[in-house]
Amino acid sequence: MNVKILETAIIAFLALIISSPEAMGGQIENTMHGFAIMYDGWNNTGELCVVCHTPHHSKNTVSGSQLWNRDDTTANFTPYSRHSMKSTPGQPTGPSRLCLGCHDGTIALERFGDATSGNHYISLWGRIGTNLMNDHPVSMVYDSTLSNISGARLRDPSTSPSTLGGTIGQDLLRNSRLECTSCHNPHGGQNNNGYMLLKWPADPQLCLVCHNK
Repeated sequence: MNVKILETAIIAFLALIISSPEAMGGQIENTMHGFAIMYDGWNNTGELCVVCHTPHHSKNTVSGSQLWNRDDTTANFTPYSRHSMKSTPGQPTGPSRLCLGCHDGTIALERFGDATSGNHYISLWGRIGTNLMNDHPVSMVYDSTLSNISGARLRDPSTSPSTLGGTIGQDLLRNSRLECTSCHNPHGGQNNNGYMLLKWPADPQLCLVCHNK
């Protein structure tokens, strides 16, 4: 196939996926991640997806990133920890680390593509920071073993339904780990809710998918 035709076909295919609300799980243009109409003029490209994704020369410093166009955070995080926990989260990995590339508040929002500096940072409303002690644990292994040693307070992810069509393990986990994307859809949550949660109203529906209490 002619290289130019192939390139055109790939770009058209990506555009179809990116522009499809069904494929993205929501209408991202109407969410807090609708960067084409973002605040303070820091995204002067006028493009919706380029702040996070690019079809060419993507960055692969984080495992599992898809066509990623942002700098990876280099922050050292304080993971969630409680004496009653049966699992020990480490430094954020995978999708959670990608999310924290903005939400830790250490990297400017306009640091995408070839940009090496910027003056705009995520607002306090969306800033998690580097101390994750006050947030739900992420990047922790959640498997049948953890379910068993938790005294059945956590449902078995290999058999329990996610309510999204498959099991918890199939639909919500990444490499058997619970990540930010286990609860949030960065492309738009259910009913286009402001927190981008997979299920809305969230309490108690979302929590009870995994927590058996």
